[in-house]
Amino acid sequence: MIERIHGRELVLDVGCGSGVLGLCALRLGAARVVAVDLKPEAVEATRRNAEMNGLSDVVDSTLAPPGEIEGPFDVIVANVGRAAIVALAPDIVRMLAPGGWLAVSGITPQQCSQVAAFLGPLVEVDRRASGDWAALVLAGSGDRG
Repeated sequence: MIERIHGRELVLDVGCGSGVLGLCALRLGAARVVAVDLKPEAVEATRRNAEMNGLSDVVDSTLAPPGEIEGPFDVIVANVGRAAIVALAPDIVRMLAPGGWLAVSGITPQQCSQVAAFLGPLVEVDRRASGDWAALVLAGSGDRG
C-alpha cells in the first residue's frame, strides 16, 4: 500500500495512536497529516513522534472527532478495528476527496466484506491479509488507481 503515496497528499490518520501511519506517509512524500484519536496520550505521542522526526510543522494532532474535521483528504488511514470503522464510516466517506483512497485495518479477514459494505459507495481496490489481520484499500467507484 505504500506505493499508493505519490506525493503532496493531505492525509487523515484516524485513531493515530503513536502517529506511525501518518508519519510514514509524510516520509513517503505526503504534504501534511491531520492525526485524530480519542485518547489524549495518543495525541501527545503523535506530537512527540512528529517532533522527534522533524515533522511537527506538517502534523496536526487533535482530539477532535472526525466529524468535526474539515476535509477533504486525499488519503485516509484508519487502524481502529471493525466497530470503530463502522461507526465512523459516514464521516470517513464524506471526508475523502474525489480521486482519493482510504486504507482501513485492525480487522480480521472475515470482517473485510462487512467493513467494505459499510464504506459504500467506496469500492474495494485492494485487500491484504496475514493470519488474523487484514487491511482494505477503498476508493470511489471511478478511482481504481
